[in-house]
Amino acid sequence: MLATLRRYLFMEGAFKLTAEEKTSSLHQIEAMSTPVRSYFVLTILSAAIAGYGLLQGSTAVVIGAMLVAPLMGPIFGIALALIRDDQRLLVKSLLAEVLGIALVIGLGWVVGSMAPLIDLSSEILSRTNPSIYDILIALASGLAGAYALVNPKLSTSLPGVAIATALVPTLASCGICLAAEEWRLAFGAFLLFAVNILAIELAAAGIFAAYKLGAWWSWKGWSSVWKQFGWSAILLLAMSYWFYRSFSISFQEAETRNIVKTELTKLAGEVNGSALSNFDVQFLETGEIIIMAAYLTPQTFEPVLVAKMQESVIEAIGRDASLTVRSLVSSDHNAAGPVFVPQAELDRQHEQNERSRIYNGVYSSLTQSLQGFSGAGLIKLEIPNIETGSEVLAEVSTPTALSPGDVAALEKAVIEQTGRNYNLRVRSILTIVANKSNFLYRPVEPTVPEEQQRLQTRLEAALKNQLGTRIPGATLSALNLSQENGAWRVVASARTPQVVDPETVAEIEALIHEHVDPTIRLVVRSRVEADASSVGFVGASLE
Repeated sequence: MLATLRRYLFMEGAFKLTAEEKTSSLHQIEAMSTPVRSYFVLTILSAAIAGYGLLQGSTAVVIGAMLVAPLMGPIFGIALALIRDDQRLLVKSLLAEVLGIALVIGLGWVVGSMAPLIDLSSEILSRTNPSIYDILIALASGLAGAYALVNPKLSTSLPGVAIATALVPTLASCGICLAAEEWRLAFGAFLLFAVNILAIELAAAGIFAAYKLGAWWSWKGWSSVWKQFGWSAILLLAMSYWFYRSFSISFQEAETRNIVKTELTKLAGEVNGSALSNFDVQFLETGEIIIMAAYLTPQTFEPVLVAKMQESVIEAIGRDASLTVRSLVSSDHNAAGPVFVPQAELDRQHEQNERSRIYNGVYSSLTQSLQGFSGAGLIKLEIPNIETGSEVLAEVSTPTALSPGDVAALEKAVIEQTGRNYNLRVRSILTIVANKSNFLYRPVEPTVPEEQQRLQTRLEAALKNQLGTRIPGATLSALNLSQENGAWRVVASARTPQVVDPETVAEIEALIHEHVDPTIRLVVRSRVEADASSVGFVGASLE
């Protein structure tokens, strides 16, 4: 019992192979490292699958390419060649790996160049930014792959190792980035592949040495150890240091983002009812940090408040930063009504609603009332002091001007409907509407009574005679009759070389009373101008 426990704890016999198992493992590794036709066929197919899968952003297709890919075989061959100091196997393995790398990158470039639009999906971008984790994954994959390779019972684990390392998709990403002329991303992808090769080779060499597949256990001095492990270990450590620095920077940026998020979430309380929606942090090469934050808020964040928030963020992260706040104005309601709204805002909304109610009431009343006037319609409505004022100004399009009586009727209707006293003023904009056939809402010309027409004819004849007789060169221009208190008021416009004096008007009016109508009151409007010839003034006919 104790012997069995000791054997398990100290792994006694864990790295032992029989002579037949050693021979089988050596033949298998050498076969995987030989650049034969099947090797190139699988490399081409896996590169094509990986290229289209990466462009499509399909993880399942990319995994399929990993299973087909044969690039890990030559890496195991390189590790075994270094352990055994086998120059022939080393050259063969290096040739197979270099040709495979060239094929995959070339096919990736072809696939990317043939695509109408290169979309750098997340599957591609995830393979262009290597980190320290990728080295750890490659080391573990190399150990697992080499251990499964020399242990016949674990050979079924090799497909899983191939998926973990993802060699072909990384090289295909490099080729696609070259086609897109994204040189920095292409270099990052190739760097990730180079790290995978070094880590897998170093880990596999350790496993092969532990299983005594090479000459590692027969001591030949430190030069032998250096030749077998030295260059791989030095290059991997150098790249690990560079990756560690990148990882450290990424870690610091992630930590800064968490601090910024915490601070911005806390600062949301500066405006009651606000909540951080999303944010973005950009780290510039100058060392400055640009922060963009979006808040769901019932009111806009003022510049003074944003400046205060920026100072708090700078103090929290200990670095210079620029904060921009986007206010996404929103409202929250519960069963009782709006919440997180200041009283001043509620008062403003109430006032605005009240103004709208008053305006809509007056507008609705006038619109309905104007339907009783043929062809009339409301054009414009103004209520100068809608809260306290009583004056309403309305512009109405109508074929006939609205009379004071019409305006009084409209005002009464507005008062009855709104319950408020208004003084209505209406500006009539005379409008005649027509279609292709006839006029619509054409105003009716006023009819003149026959008696008034006869009276106007007699008055025109009498005034022409009297003006021409009494004032040489005087002519009658226009005549207007209107009734006032049962009498006729006559306004005669005369074109005359001199002002018609009241005595002359009185004499003409007396003759009209005698021969035409005794109720007439005559007014003569003189327009002083005349035509003259060498023999005297020349009269003109009625215009």
